[in-house]
Amino acid sequence: MKISSSTTCMLLTVMSVLFAAVSVQPRNLYIHDRPACMPAFLGNLDGDVEKFINKNFIYPQDAWRVQKWNEAVVSLLVKADGNVEEFYIENIKEKPHPLLIAEMERVIDKMEWKPGYEGISAVNSYTTILFPFSSHFPKYNYRIPTGMKKQFEQAWYHACEWGFNEKDPVPDEQKEQQALRTMEKNGIFFSDSPQILTGLIRALCSRNRSGQAVTFADNSLEEYQTRYETSSDPVTGITIKMNKAENYSGRSEAWLGALRAIIHDYVSGAPADTFYDAAIGLIDARIADGYLYPTDYWLNPKGKSQYYNNLKSYMRFHPFDEALCEEIAQLEKDLLCGQYATNDEQLNLFGAKAMLVWLRDGYEGMRSYLAELRGGKLSGKLKKYLDRLEKRYNANSATLSDRRGVVEALACYVPPGFPTDDERSAFYGRRRAFTDVFPISWLFAVS
Repeated sequence: MKISSSTTCMLLTVMSVLFAAVSVQPRNLYIHDRPACMPAFLGNLDGDVEKFINKNFIYPQDAWRVQKWNEAVVSLLVKADGNVEEFYIENIKEKPHPLLIAEMERVIDKMEWKPGYEGISAVNSYTTILFPFSSHFPKYNYRIPTGMKKQFEQAWYHACEWGFNEKDPVPDEQKEQQALRTMEKNGIFFSDSPQILTGLIRALCSRNRSGQAVTFADNSLEEYQTRYETSSDPVTGITIKMNKAENYSGRSEAWLGALRAIIHDYVSGAPADTFYDAAIGLIDARIADGYLYPTDYWLNPKGKSQYYNNLKSYMRFHPFDEALCEEIAQLEKDLLCGQYATNDEQLNLFGAKAMLVWLRDGYEGMRSYLAELRGGKLSGKLKKYLDRLEKRYNANSATLSDRRGVVEALACYVPPGFPTDDERSAFYGRRRAFTDVFPISWLFAVS
């Protein structure tokens, strides 16, 4: 098959003249519109064209960097001799990247087809296939571009291994630099994955590229917050935000908000109250509505969070129901006071809020927040959780007294600059103490 670049970019306009069952192309090639027997793929993978593509296609890295396509519907012109004369992508809203077109051409050129038949005669005809560019991996909640799984897993490993999980990295400069290079090289390709994105942002801080880190943090949170499903009321025509989209995680959004505040704090050298306020607002929203995972799932699907969401959805179309407004306000107040906090997810949300209050207001501010909760209607489980949190804080208070050092340990992927062994050890010690007190590992974890 010989396909010129200009031909491969042609769209449906190529099929411009139609006569009943036969189309006449400008190059005088007769094409049967709907032959009795359509072309059939003769690949060596059980005739499965998608398996063939997944095995042979490699998404060009430079194309993926600027244009992330998951799949496309592609029409192929299969000639009577079984060769593909041309192909075009249907219903596209943007011009395909030239490298993507070239790679598609390479893979299509390797395909073997049985032509379409009209009676006993082979004919020229079009067939349509779904051309996958990526595959979904539930483990990562991400669609990995075909042929780039190794790069993704390297970025994922380093982002999570060197994140805030239970496996603290070994304070070794050579390993740190290797991890940093891997994170910078591969992380940029998958910055739409929140776990990899946060690793990349912190890697930029470690490289003293804090301005770029701030831009990433600001833009990524704004983009991530657009991932909602919407629904329109057929009567009013009003479009509202409903459940989160499949790839949305309220927990990742909350962590992005927290990291954004921490990055601004680290760069400015002073508490960034406005950004901490916004991050606390995200935590409060999740305490109330319970959305933490990329599915339609509440913390307490048969309890108050679901009831709260149902009331708010109803309220969007009945905005003048004063009694309903009062009920929603009271229920939200009870949820934020911890009255219904009974499972680990709900308890950790309050721990995450205490963490942000500590970063914004210091220990005295956090103690006031905890005292306010204890003076209200909090659940017995939440009281025990907060008592344990405060006990752990007291045990780590000496290490956490260096607030600026703590912010650095949270904002940076590895110790910045050229630290001594003692400075490197202190950096990881502050991170370890912080994660011993607050549920940052849970907040950062894959949802």
